[in-house]
Amino acid sequence: IGITQTIKTGFLDKLTGGFTQAANATTLIFKALGNLIAQPSLDKLGGPVAIYDLSGQAAREGLLSVIALLAMLSINLGIVNLIPIPVLDGGKIVLNIVEALRGKPLSQEKEGILTLVGLVFMVVLMIAVTWNDILRAFIR
Repeated sequence: IGITQTIKTGFLDKLTGGFTQAANATTLIFKALGNLIAQPSLDKLGGPVAIYDLSGQAAREGLLSVIALLAMLSINLGIVNLIPIPVLDGGKIVLNIVEALRGKPLSQEKEGILTLVGLVFMVVLMIAVTWNDILRAFIR
């Protein structure tokens, strides 16, 4: 309709509002990850093609939507990076905890194998998600 309401707020309201929105986005991402773990499905994942589509939608809606999408992607990337898969930071954290509990480091060979397995898993997942994105784009 094109009717908008302007709400005047102070700096502190804007600052706390930003943190609140980031916390809400983080909660949504954790819920989505929980749903994905409970009921795994590639249809619930979006890769570069889905991000491209979302970027176009956000651009049509305006600058605030683009900024919100960028914030959501940034938070999502940070959270996904903490998943305990050896090639990701979360995997490195788990390996460091294991080494601390054992009292000695893993051999470079074992750590290399774990990292390679994690890398292969991530590459296969990225290919599958991108393929699924492409199929979805043509089916619409």
